[in-house]
Amino acid sequence: MSLLRHSGTLEGHRGSITALRYASKGGIDWLLSGSEDGKARLWDVSRKKAVRCFLPSADAEITSVCHGVDEVSDLLAIAYNTTVALFDIRDPALVTRKAAMSFSLHQDEVNEVTISCL
Repeated sequence: MSLLRHSGTLEGHRGSITALRYASKGGIDWLLSGSEDGKARLWDVSRKKAVRCFLPSADAEITSVCHGVDEVSDLLAIAYNTTVALFDIRDPALVTRKAAMSFSLHQDEVNEVTISCL
């Protein structure tokens, strides 16, 4: 039987974590986190370090995060308020404020986002 063990702490958000997703790509384990501080961060788990920060809105809590797979593996979706913002992780900036695309089609808060290929 395998037991889970604490392997470290990732520090960087200034608010409670509201969204978290795990991914493995290119032999690297990643975490994507969203917070009440309005930021989403992409973490390299083995280095225990945030490698990217996404700021979709100056004053909105992140409600959901997800990463693409297969053909869309370079996309991240971040939900806040009534908006879903798509970010391209190939953008070399360490801090990204401008989404590649944003959709504000909802009247109520977006609570979950998923990216899939149809």
